[in-house]
Amino acid sequence: MTSRFWILEAPDAQPRAKTVGAKYEPIICSANPGHRSAGKRLGDLSVIVHPLGVKDFTWIWGGKVLISRRALNLFDKYRVTGFETRPVGVSYPKDIHTPPAELFELIVTGWAGLAAPGAGVRLEEWCPVCRYGRHPSAREGLGIRHHSCAENFREKWSRSESRLSGVVHAGAARARA
Repeated sequence: MTSRFWILEAPDAQPRAKTVGAKYEPIICSANPGHRSAGKRLGDLSVIVHPLGVKDFTWIWGGKVLISRRALNLFDKYRVTGFETRPVGVSYPKDIHTPPAELFELIVTGWAGLAAPGAGVRLEEWCPVCRYGRHPSAREGLGIRHHSCAENFREKWSRSESRLSGVVHAGAARARA
């Protein structure tokens, strides 16, 4: 069996969706109060997006991606794996009076593996209590951080690695051929 991987990137010209009213579980390390991050989101995602921004892949400011029913059906047809979906509350701006599209949050569960040594990623800071880690990037000024208290370490590493390469974390979806 051959595995194929795709990298999804947001088109520059596509209007982005904006998250509305999201609340997150706070994570504060008991050993180092400076290690703070947002844990799991509490509840389903809600967004406001202009209809021109709704495509098979609709991007949210901050890097998350939504998927249309049509694209989801294609993923199912071609047995694409490495993701889960959750419902999304979609609304359009107040001046748009058509029913909003049905979209789903695309949550990557696959793992693309560790970064190659040549990528320049190394663990600069690690906390064994809260599993906070910081990975400086080979690119100037880009610091990569992950926090794995609330989620699986591999998922967070995958997200950090994807951010390093300038790719939204949804790029790890895998298909079986």
